[in-house]
Amino acid sequence: MLVLVVLVPLVVGILQVGLVLHVRSTLAAAASEGARYAATADRGPADGVARTRAQIDEAVAGAVRARRRGAAGAGRRAARGGDHRAGGGAGARPRWTGRLVLGHRPRGGGGAGMTRRDERGSAIVELVWLGVLLLVPLLWIVLSVFEVQKGAFAVTAAARAAGRAYALAPTDAAGERAAYDVARRVLADHGLADARLRVRVTCTPFPDHCHSGTSVVTVRVESGVELPLLPEALGGGAPSFALDATHTVPIGRYQEVTGAAP
Repeated sequence: MLVLVVLVPLVVGILQVGLVLHVRSTLAAAASEGARYAATADRGPADGVARTRAQIDEAVAGAVRARRRGAAGAGRRAARGGDHRAGGGAGARPRWTGRLVLGHRPRGGGGAGMTRRDERGSAIVELVWLGVLLLVPLLWIVLSVFEVQKGAFAVTAAARAAGRAYALAPTDAAGERAAYDVARRVLADHGLADARLRVRVTCTPFPDHCHSGTSVVTVRVESGVELPLLPEALGGGAPSFALDATHTVPIGRYQEVTGAAP
């Protein structure tokens, strides 16, 4: 009992930490999407605020719908279980109850009674072992999952922002520099200022003249997040999880291009 009293608050606390990390990543992604939307030519700050609120409402509504589906499923299972347990009527099966007693008869005499088995243990030892075997892996899994989620949100937002920055640049060389700078800034906004970053830009049907004609630009952002609570192994650096995102945008979405590629 003492072990449960200690373990339950710890598990609940770990889940609360995961919830906080999830909410933080969701709000950062919504704010980034709102800023990107407000920066377009025909939009303003009020449009960005509305877009951010819509993103947050959509995330909250999705969580509420999932919770309602889970509650409805539990209600249906309970109803089916109640039908099976219902008794009465001429055809109902008889129910029986019993009690299991663990013990042993005393060696030297008869007696109808049974004595309980003597069980002793150490709550401190059990707590230590359970904490090491259960709580530490659970904590690592929760932190790792939400760290990867934060990185996924950041890389996706960076790809979108980099595509827009590249399309708005006057030349291909300036677009590549702007795409990298914007992607780095977006990662920093999500708390990944020191994360590795690689930005690759390709375009069709004019690979060497992306700012021409009807070019379609594809921006690929590659990054990664370091997994928490894991030390460097064999001198190869801290373990990390690779992430990438791709965003495709026509060059004419953000500026008017009339000339064809030479």
